[in-house]
Amino acid sequence: MERVEKICASRIYALMLREKDLPEASYRELAGQIKPICEKYGVRLILHGHYETAKRMGHPYLHLPLPALQELPEKKRRRFWMLGASCHNLEEVLWARKLGCTYVTLSPVFPTSCKPGAEPLGLSVLQEVARTVDIPVLALGGVTTENASEVIEHGADGVCIRSGFMTAQEVEAYVDALRENTSKRLKEGRSL
Repeated sequence: MERVEKICASRIYALMLREKDLPEASYRELAGQIKPICEKYGVRLILHGHYETAKRMGHPYLHLPLPALQELPEKKRRRFWMLGASCHNLEEVLWARKLGCTYVTLSPVFPTSCKPGAEPLGLSVLQEVARTVDIPVLALGGVTTENASEVIEHGADGVCIRSGFMTAQEVEAYVDALRENTSKRLKEGRSL
C-alpha cells in the first residue's frame, strides 16, 4: 500500500490493478483498499479482469483481456464509462473498438521481462495501429523513461508501465522523468 500511495501521489492519470492470480473475493478486497488511495489523489482506478468486482463496486473503469471482452454481452460492456482491452496487433485493436472500448493497450512494444520470449511489436506496428484507430492507444511492454518519447512520437496516446513504477527508488522523480521525456511529443489532449 505504501508503494501505491507513492505512485498515486505522483499524479498519474490512472492506476490499473492487475492481479491475475487472485481469486475474485481477494481481488475485491484489495480493490477496496486501493480505491480510497486513488480517490485521495484524484487518480482513476482501473480494475483489470474482474467484471463481477467492478459491477459489485459500481466501478466505472474496467480493463479486460480481449477474449474476456468478446464474451461479455453488450449490455454489460456499456455499463462502463472507461472500458479497455489488452491487444497485441491491429486486428485485435479493431475488435476492441468494435466492442465499445474507449482505449486499448498495445503490447509488447519493446522486449520485456514480464513476457520473456514474446516477440516485440516494435514502433512501426504501434504507429500503424495509432494511425488506423480513433481511440487512445497506450503503449505497453518494455516502456522506460528513455524510450517513452519514441512511443509518443510514433502515435501512442500514453504509456502503461509496471516494472518502472514498482522498482523506482523515487517514484515522483521517475514520473517527472517520464513527463519530461514525453511532454514535447504529446499531442493536444494526450496525457501520461
